[in-house]
Amino acid sequence: MVVSKSLPVAVMIPGWSMPTTAFEPLRAALGCVESRVLSLPGYEAPVADPTLWQAPEALENALLEQIPDRPVVLVGWSLGGILALMLAARAPQRVAGVMLLTCNPCFVARDNWPGMAVETFDQFTHGVAESPALTLRRFQQLCCQGSPEARRQARWLREEVAFTGSQQVLLSSLALLGDDYRGLMDRVSQPLLALLAQEDGLVPVALAEQLGCEVSVIEDSGHLLLADQADTVAEHLKSLLERCACGAEGGDYGAA
Repeated sequence: MVVSKSLPVAVMIPGWSMPTTAFEPLRAALGCVESRVLSLPGYEAPVADPTLWQAPEALENALLEQIPDRPVVLVGWSLGGILALMLAARAPQRVAGVMLLTCNPCFVARDNWPGMAVETFDQFTHGVAESPALTLRRFQQLCCQGSPEARRQARWLREEVAFTGSQQVLLSSLALLGDDYRGLMDRVSQPLLALLAQEDGLVPVALAEQLGCEVSVIEDSGHLLLADQADTVAEHLKSLLERCACGAEGGDYGAA
């Protein structure tokens, strides 16, 4: 695919417990396309106020400070997708489009909405509080479930994508996944594309019928879609960037 020179910047937002290195496979697959990865507060460097994760406006401000004053397309993986929706709704003049990677805007199941069982989520939260290292290892295993190269991906997560922040930050950011952000989908007027993984052990593929936006289901992948099928994701992202380039021309992307 030939990529034009005036594309928006692809700004990537990692998922829960994941540092910026999680996006290295996708960035490599993008080639010359300009991209950046946001560092989530407290994930890779100490944060002055760990309660930042409990204050949505302050959290949004901290992330918006990292976004260039140019047209951007936000690429959010899992929890990062929820953060991308928050930013797109908060500062639409700065965001030309959004791509959600294996993201459920209502991660915990509610009514007829598919997601993680409440009991499982509560057990997971308890695990982070009592045995964070063991729970992170379990989470990494779930991320690799359905991957065609699960063992290699699990080793990559352990050795190169390890969480180095505090337990408090881990718990505070996990709490966000317990809330319902489906309303944000209706507030995002920019182009919105969701990619789901056929074998995802954390975000059910049945979500494809519920999201109400453009959805593509990628085969031979689990929750670690951005690494399992980096080339495929990159092609979808390049196409979205091209589509958003026209709409971004002439837009005002000053600070919110």
